[in-house]
Amino acid sequence: MVGDGQHGHTTYLAPALLHLLEHLPVTVLDIASLFEHSAHATQETCIHRMRQARQHLPGVLYLPDLTSWWGLVDEATRGVFLTLAGRLDGATPLLVLATAHTAYRDLPAHLRQLWSEDQGEVFSMAPPSADEREAYFRPLLLGHAVAPPPAPAAPAASSLTTTEREGGSGSPPRQSESADSLSGEYLVTGEDGDEDGEDLGLGALDDVDLDDDGPLLGRLGRACADADDPDEDRVQDPDGVGAEVHVDRAGLGGVLRRVVRVTADRPVRVLETLHAALAGVVAKFVVLADRRDLVQALESVVDAFQQRGETQSPSTPATPDG
Repeated sequence: MVGDGQHGHTTYLAPALLHLLEHLPVTVLDIASLFEHSAHATQETCIHRMRQARQHLPGVLYLPDLTSWWGLVDEATRGVFLTLAGRLDGATPLLVLATAHTAYRDLPAHLRQLWSEDQGEVFSMAPPSADEREAYFRPLLLGHAVAPPPAPAAPAASSLTTTEREGGSGSPPRQSESADSLSGEYLVTGEDGDEDGEDLGLGALDDVDLDDDGPLLGRLGRACADADDPDEDRVQDPDGVGAEVHVDRAGLGGVLRRVVRVTADRPVRVLETLHAALAGVVAKFVVLADRRDLVQALESVVDAFQQRGETQSPSTPATPDG
């Protein structure tokens, strides 16, 4: 995979391919592994890694950013690599996956011989198309930006507690599970036979399943839960929070069209930077019902993006008043 380094083939595409091939062993030969051990010559490390890849077949030999170390190693290391790589043929079940931050025609001649462009072994990265850029920004600008505010957090459920009194023998009290004790009181009996009861006001005790072999507290909890909420599958409607969102949807559509236009011929890393800046603005407004200033805030980010150029991060406006 070749092309401008900002197109993301080393950062995104190659790792995604390796994720799909995670069932195969992967041997990495990069600038870090070559110079990891200063006591070893780079050609020794190269021989070790290439031999390791051939010993774990089928497998993958991954060469990220190949050109970053090609100019740093000596002629002997280059010769070792080219010799060992040249011994690989079509019958060897080893995928040699490499990325280079340059065009294929600008690769050293010896490296171009390892991958044939005519046989489809070279994938040249290109800036995303207009449809791809729109698909990337649309969920943020026309989806997340117009979503209703998050519903308020539900109050924490109160826990059911019982009062226990220590028995005369000092051992932990045991719970009486007789049917006679299942009235308006929950009885805890100590070793000495004394009883200490607490009125829990449990109107659902008549629904306790006495044939259940589980602990009594578990049966009480299930009975109370069924009484308080007989419909366990009920799901709260997120649109039922009662907050009406005020947002300029047409204006957001205009922002999307402008973003698609100004990002033409821009590499993936630049699109990622702009997306992060826009997402930061949306995150500040999405908690509000009144988002009529959202379009203006997003437009200011796009303005900064155009003014600063693709190498600098666009600025983010101040947080809106809540």
